[in-house]
Amino acid sequence: MTTYDQTDDREQAAAWLDLLTGAAPPGRTIELPVLSGSMAPLVPLGATLLVVTASWRETRDGDIVILREGTTLVAHRRLLGGKIAGRSVIYQKGDTNATGQWVDGEQIVGLATGVRTADGARTDLTTATSQTSARRLARRKLVADLQYRLLAAPRRILAWLKTGTKNSD
Repeated sequence: MTTYDQTDDREQAAAWLDLLTGAAPPGRTIELPVLSGSMAPLVPLGATLLVVTASWRETRDGDIVILREGTTLVAHRRLLGGKIAGRSVIYQKGDTNATGQWVDGEQIVGLATGVRTADGARTDLTTATSQTSARRLARRKLVADLQYRLLAAPRRILAWLKTGTKNSD
């Protein structure tokens, strides 16, 4: 007979809550299930992120960071970070999202160090090779985001011109 032990689930739920509330001790590794496809293909829906507690100071552009957004945790890529008027800010977005957004750097509560997919495959995000790839990807995503935003107005004008009514004079 197989029994189900809920101890692991309770411990994991307590760890998520600690991460969300800022009570997780520094350096603690927590497993977070991935509930959306915003970071695919590297982090597909159904995968598990291995996350270490971290502040914005411990992250770099290109890293997959865990952000506290209200009562939820979100994993997105940090594209750009710095200080503006004495406040830490980062520009972040999911890899499949068209645009990102600026958020307060203090929202960062963790740093993804690895990915485990549903089939058991593991990706270590801390190797020099994966970090170099992440930085390159962050630059490409930032440029793509800027291009999308810069071309948004001309796209709207073209769409309006194509659907606009013709003058029948």
